[in-house]
Amino acid sequence: MKDFIESHTYLMSLLIWLFFYLLGFIIFYKNKTTILISSLAALPQAFYALDLVPKAWVPDRVFQMKIGFEDLIFCFLAGGLVWMSSLWFTRKHLLKSINYKILFKNLGICYLFGITASTIMFWVAIDGYMNPFIVMVIWSVFLIVIRKQYWRIAALSMVSFFSIWFLIAILIISIWPEIPSLWSWNQLSGEGFLEFPIEELIWAVLYSISWSLSIAFVLDVRLKPLNKPEVNKDINY
Repeated sequence: MKDFIESHTYLMSLLIWLFFYLLGFIIFYKNKTTILISSLAALPQAFYALDLVPKAWVPDRVFQMKIGFEDLIFCFLAGGLVWMSSLWFTRKHLLKSINYKILFKNLGICYLFGITASTIMFWVAIDGYMNPFIVMVIWSVFLIVIRKQYWRIAALSMVSFFSIWFLIAILIISIWPEIPSLWSWNQLSGEGFLEFPIEELIWAVLYSISWSLSIAFVLDVRLKPLNKPEVNKDINY
């Protein structure tokens, strides 16, 4: 068992993510449906592993597959945590019931944009971390342009999710100091933060913004202008 733990740090480190996920799930249990929607909707992001391995890092997966179940677990947990990080604010603006017709339509728009944008950049030789980074920036700008009030969601999620990521990073590096060796430092910028590549910090910031905006868009969250009084009530579904 000890040998398994020592040789599968990627899987073991996900336990830290799972702890924060379960903690947030308990805190926002009344909003469990939207949390699970965010988590499940994030699963396709695991396909980025096809390009990031080994250009960005070489994870120690249990089964050596192009996309490991660890990648799926990570996307599920990260997607849920981003939405939880924005629920401090957005839960007051959720509709009483989910309009699944709008949900699937908007989710389809998100996927279509992501697939199209990523594919185009692959064609012009933009790969590695830069591919999802550019996709997230363009998508975030687009959503804020069409839903101007969403900047509040982006700002809140960025601060709260980055705080969670920071705590997770500290715990992981403290328990598994060998984790940094999994990244392909010679193919990255070479700059580090908490022993993690600076690209991971950038990912945490951009992902928190883009995914919180995406789920707000998918759920059709409507925010009132700041100069209008808000009804202080929690909507749970």
